[in-house]
Amino acid sequence: MKAVGVIGYKKSGKTTLVIRLSQELSRMGYRVAILKHVSRDIDFPDTDTSKYRSYVPFVSAISSLETEIILKGEKRIEDILTYVDCDIVLIEGFKKEKTFPKIV
Repeated sequence: MKAVGVIGYKKSGKTTLVIRLSQELSRMGYRVAILKHVSRDIDFPDTDTSKYRSYVPFVSAISSLETEIILKGEKRIEDILTYVDCDIVLIEGFKKEKTFPKIV
């Protein structure tokens, strides 16, 4: 699996570039995943998953359309990538991370 980062200032087009890259790579037959850094909590308060998160370090929410995995605490990118089954991971953000090449 290869990982490539996209970094830049806020509103500089990072997300647009990641989307276009993922579309083109998928069209070429690659299995693509996207990993994004966010600066806020990704769970909504007062939901069942947020209640579970206060008791256990691993919560998975599964529906007929998607599966979401929430791991409590900060994780290294290498740890997260063990859950990803793809050819290429596009990573938005994580500008201080030094374990993968970046597009600026």
